[in-house]
Amino acid sequence: MRSRKVRTGVFIGLPLIATTLCTLESLRSPDDINVTSASVTLGEIVRRVIVTGVLQPVTTVDVSTQVSGTISEVDADFNSVVHAGQVLLRLDGSELQAELDQARGTLAQARADLAAARTTAERAAFTLSRAEALAAKSLIAQVDLDEARTAMTQADADVQSASARVDEASADVRTANVNLQQTVIRAPVDGVVMNRNVSTGQTVAAIQSAPVLFQIATDFRTMQVVADLDQSDVASISLGSAANFHVDAYPNQTFEGHVTEIRLDAVREQPGQDGATPRSDTQGTAMAVVSYPVIITVENTDERLRPGMTAIVTLDGARRERATRIPNSALSFVPSARILAAAHQKNPAPPPPPAPDKTGNSARVWAYDGTEFTPIVIRTGLSDDEWTELVSGPLEPGATLVTNAAIGADPASN
Repeated sequence: MRSRKVRTGVFIGLPLIATTLCTLESLRSPDDINVTSASVTLGEIVRRVIVTGVLQPVTTVDVSTQVSGTISEVDADFNSVVHAGQVLLRLDGSELQAELDQARGTLAQARADLAAARTTAERAAFTLSRAEALAAKSLIAQVDLDEARTAMTQADADVQSASARVDEASADVRTANVNLQQTVIRAPVDGVVMNRNVSTGQTVAAIQSAPVLFQIATDFRTMQVVADLDQSDVASISLGSAANFHVDAYPNQTFEGHVTEIRLDAVREQPGQDGATPRSDTQGTAMAVVSYPVIITVENTDERLRPGMTAIVTLDGARRERATRIPNSALSFVPSARILAAAHQKNPAPPPPPAPDKTGNSARVWAYDGTEFTPIVIRTGLSDDEWTELVSGPLEPGATLVTNAAIGADPASN
């Protein structure tokens, strides 16, 4: 019997307690709302453009071969310091040497044939001269004179043909000699070997394209960062703009450089391709992501920076020297229904701001006079990590805006 009374008391008491708590909550005073605010100010806004790039030497040279063959000797390795003209690699040149010897033999034979043809031409010229003298005295028949003239013409043709064969054989000798010389691969510039793609005993074929044997960097004391700059930021970055970057190898050090080139060769990636972030136009159609290669030159006198390092680059983009600024925290604040209810406001869900237009992006900020939250519709422009430019709206420097609000001491209630 007692147990039944207890259960009845619980069932009756709990709703009464809940009703009492709700009544107390509804009667809570606006003074129980803790509001954090910040002021609209005048000052500088600098948009920070952050891109990812790769460190590269300013100049690299690919060393290739124009002839095919088997590698007999490799005289340079990774990180080798080389000088112009230094031997890097040798190919087996036995076959090319045989071709050169054969070409020289053919040239010698062609020269002998030319000498014989010239001798024959000299005899034919003497015979013709004699025949013409005898014919002038009517001592030989006309047919004999014609035969002498024909022999002279043929001898001249034989000389020209033999001379052409000598020229052709000489060209073959030069070609074979060049091919033999190309079996010795030399460094075209002073530098450091970054990459070696061959080993002793390997066969290289230069039939279709010249294979790259070595890659030489001319200088590591000046490096460059190659990064892709989004098309939306291209107009705000100019040649000579300062840049700083970090690399994982030296996380506590900032390296400085400057923009030396913005290339016109656009990189166009389709949505979702290689991790490209999808974008949409006003009709919701996915658009390609377009970026431009930007070259940032940095001094590397101590040669700590190395090719291939990933660099996180920060560039100074668009700038406003004296802008009316709104704290970004004020733009992100929206009072919750609980906060508005605690302030006894009847409109906990204000209408959305108007659509953006050419004067700027629409946004809403909130003011608080101690009893009521008031939405203020504004238009914004350039923004950085801390501030956003006020383009238009009923605000002046010194105005106070809400950045956070909580009921009582609970900072999570907003």
